[in-house]
Amino acid sequence: DLRKCRKLVSIVQLTSPKLLLEQGYEVACSAFQRTGHGAPTDRQHYHQAEIRSFPNPPFKITLAGLVNEKLGGYVKAYAIEDTVYVYVVKIATEFLPTAIGTGLIFELVQVCRQTEGIRHVLYGLHSPEDPRLVAFKEGMGFKTVAIPSYVWMLPGLRMLIRRKRPYPFYRLTGILPTAQHLGN
Repeated sequence: DLRKCRKLVSIVQLTSPKLLLEQGYEVACSAFQRTGHGAPTDRQHYHQAEIRSFPNPPFKITLAGLVNEKLGGYVKAYAIEDTVYVYVVKIATEFLPTAIGTGLIFELVQVCRQTEGIRHVLYGLHSPEDPRLVAFKEGMGFKTVAIPSYVWMLPGLRMLIRRKRPYPFYRLTGILPTAQHLGN
């Protein structure tokens, strides 16, 4: 996938919002139609959010993948102390066959490896409801790490949330949903 991406995609670091203002909204809409996550608001609000996120301070980075000079996807991350947090990944559906997602994440990790003081990369929440995403993250070398927490809820509320929203309940408590909770 990485070889394919390197043949078809040029990955660059964005230092201004220009490209995202010109082509990013369409990428975000395409990604939302495919995944159902991260719905962009209207174009004006998207533009305002992008302008606010630049210039990239030293602890933020935006990488973009270009296919024949057209934006195919982008990734945004920021660092706090020794950890980089990937917080936006948008890939236009039509560019998925180029393996652009693999290339963007790989290049982000390479930047992190070359940055003094960075020791960890956190690539979002574990999402067992999306097996393809889990397989992609595992294939890229990201491991699921459970972070201990204490959660207290009223017993009736706990069961209601577990039944109605099993995956958010899992991300809150670490308790995987069973077939009973998924309605199977």
